[in-house]
Amino acid sequence: MNNSICWPIIRTASFEDTHINIQRQMNETQWMSPDNLRYLQMLQLRLIVEHAIKNLPFYTKRFESIGVKTAKDLDEESWDRLPVLTRKEIQENVINTESIPPSHGRIASIASSGSTSTPIRITKTDLSNLIWTASSLRNEVWNRLNPEEMMVFIRHGIDGGTPEQLATLRSTGLYQNNYGPPNSIFLKTGGVWIIDTRCPVSYHADLISRTHPECITAMPSNLSLLLKYYEENNNAPNWIKSVWTVSEALGDLRERCWKVLNCKIIDSYSCAETGYIALQCPEHEHYHIQSETIRLEVLHPDNTHCKPGEVGRVVITPLHNFASPLFRYEIGDEAEVGDPCPCGRGLPVLKRIIGRTYDYLTMPDGRKQRVDTGYYPICEIPAVRELQIIQRSKELIEILLVLSKSLCTDEIKNITELCTERFGDVFEYKITEVDSINQTTSGKRRIFISEVD
Repeated sequence: MNNSICWPIIRTASFEDTHINIQRQMNETQWMSPDNLRYLQMLQLRLIVEHAIKNLPFYTKRFESIGVKTAKDLDEESWDRLPVLTRKEIQENVINTESIPPSHGRIASIASSGSTSTPIRITKTDLSNLIWTASSLRNEVWNRLNPEEMMVFIRHGIDGGTPEQLATLRSTGLYQNNYGPPNSIFLKTGGVWIIDTRCPVSYHADLISRTHPECITAMPSNLSLLLKYYEENNNAPNWIKSVWTVSEALGDLRERCWKVLNCKIIDSYSCAETGYIALQCPEHEHYHIQSETIRLEVLHPDNTHCKPGEVGRVVITPLHNFASPLFRYEIGDEAEVGDPCPCGRGLPVLKRIIGRTYDYLTMPDGRKQRVDTGYYPICEIPAVRELQIIQRSKELIEILLVLSKSLCTDEIKNITELCTERFGDVFEYKITEVDSINQTTSGKRRIFISEVD
């Protein structure tokens, strides 16, 4: 038995047997009460806290500042007093250690996408990857009715591809005969066609037309472009059964997907630093926090906990990565807390994930406020292919547009009015036509960027 992991219980066994055992436990714990889930979380939390206090001086001092010298001193009250961990603190302090229990396996380094303009690098272990795989399999069990269906995956490149493969990926698409691990290890899966996010949307539509997949996996920004393409050309496929979205906030795409493709969206919430955070409920459109693998808090600006219906900052603590412990890490997102789920699962609910907290508008007087960027209404204008809104200063907002044809006077007026409605009449608005919208290193398209402060 692994003495550094008490929940879920991990016994030394083959890879397949270990996964089957974890899935059995998770099938039971999903129905536990929230109080029982938090109790088990605290047991596991104390193990990783004790490890961090012994091996990382940064955390030794941090826990001593709240009166916790050993993990035995840790309780819910002291936990709530622990300072929230920022990306800047991760950059400036040592939070990685090679002093991990031997049973946790190898250590590998990963970098976050850097989409917050503050990239960080952490390390993960084989065991923390095992936990990630467990959540991935749960997502399949919860939400995929037929694991043998054909998939088209619109993604940002592939790791370790040859020049020939990458060229194919960016033109006609690259085929592989299964979904890849972990799914293909435990399930007989269908094939998957992969195509690069940087390809024109017409390439994506052509691949879907040629291969007739039952499901599509894509980032919401790419899905939005695809839906618009189908609307404009009146040629949406009628065979898609589900769309799986990853990596970005979903916005209002569920309704659009039903309208255009007549199918549902299955969304998940994850990040590079921690893996899966929350999965869509198999019976509803909201999300269940993966309490067996992560402690998630939604906090007000004063660090008090949000209640159902309230929106706050997402703060997370992975429970099993002993190589780079992250305690109360502010991921940079906001979310709305949901009521307990009617499905009966005790796993806490997020009603919606709103997106990055840096997407704030700075008013001329210095006040910051979150706004609806008007992204989707602007994209309804026929000539608009892609857009990005950039606040250049406290006086100027620039709208970058990729266009199929020049805008007419009424369309320019419409865009200006939409922006004025959302941002206010205190700004100057500049519309600029561009050839393309830059993506982040992980293939995301940032809808709103503020260059202020």
